[in-house]
Amino acid sequence: MRKKMAVLVGALVLFATGASAEYPEKPIQWVFPNNAGGGIHNLALSTLNIIQGDIPQSINVTAMPGAGTVAGTRFVAEQPADGYTFLFIHDAPFQTSAMGLLGFELLDQMEPVARVAQFCLGLFAAGDAPYSNLKELQAYATEHPNEINAAINIGSLSHINMLRLEEELGIDLNLVSVGGGGAASRQALISGEIDLIDNSPTEIGSQVRAGDVTALAWYGSERHPSLSDLSTMGEQGFQTPRTSCAYGYLWGRKDLPQEIKDYWSGIFTEAFSDPAKRDELMERTNMPSALLTGAELAKFSKEMNDERRSAFERFGLVKK
Repeated sequence: MRKKMAVLVGALVLFATGASAEYPEKPIQWVFPNNAGGGIHNLALSTLNIIQGDIPQSINVTAMPGAGTVAGTRFVAEQPADGYTFLFIHDAPFQTSAMGLLGFELLDQMEPVARVAQFCLGLFAAGDAPYSNLKELQAYATEHPNEINAAINIGSLSHINMLRLEEELGIDLNLVSVGGGGAASRQALISGEIDLIDNSPTEIGSQVRAGDVTALAWYGSERHPSLSDLSTMGEQGFQTPRTSCAYGYLWGRKDLPQEIKDYWSGIFTEAFSDPAKRDELMERTNMPSALLTGAELAKFSKEMNDERRSAFERFGLVKK
């Protein structure tokens, strides 16, 4: 009787998510299109740990760096639309698409299956920097135009953030491409090659507490729990643009069968409707859950795509 009941419950779960009993029949791959390590890679692994028990097949997170997330994104876009290869990354595809680097219009071929969590960055300088907040930075940069070397990864969130910072503070920075994401910029800051970076408080917090790095501002709307003394841009009297924060997503091909999209929507909704699992995600990543799926996610994605494209056009970063 128990066995029959278990089979019935399993069938009901599959029915509720809209997936056939055959899916998934084999292991699934989540491609992480960047170097292993760092906050979003940890988010992918942590998310997998939370939902793995609800899926009857193993999931492998594969780091596939190259060309600023373009290589991994293209790889996923070229795989069969069978629900066995996904992309796990933040808003980077919006940006690489806007710059004309993907070779296709993003939302014509791909779409997020689930939005998982939100993350923001903070602004950091060397421990001996002659400024400790945004107004001091503004004053110093005004007296020393183009002398502050600010790290960017071309086409990334850090690139837009630094351009927005210049605009909001009315200053001119020397933008230096360091590549390699947050780890590369932290190394460049500690070695003295770079004066200013944006980074995750979770990843750089220990260096701030050790005095090797000065925390200048937090881009989020509320203070980050790991650096509660770090005031926000808003608290310091400056406007924080929406593009200063981003999200972690599971991306799939746009032409995935609807029942497979519904299957994953059901998996994520079931998992993150549980307060204990939301707390677990926060504990593992220091990122709050920001679950969104289905039609609401499609609408949100269109808005984000348009917003990022508008920002890149305004700063002259769109490929003509």
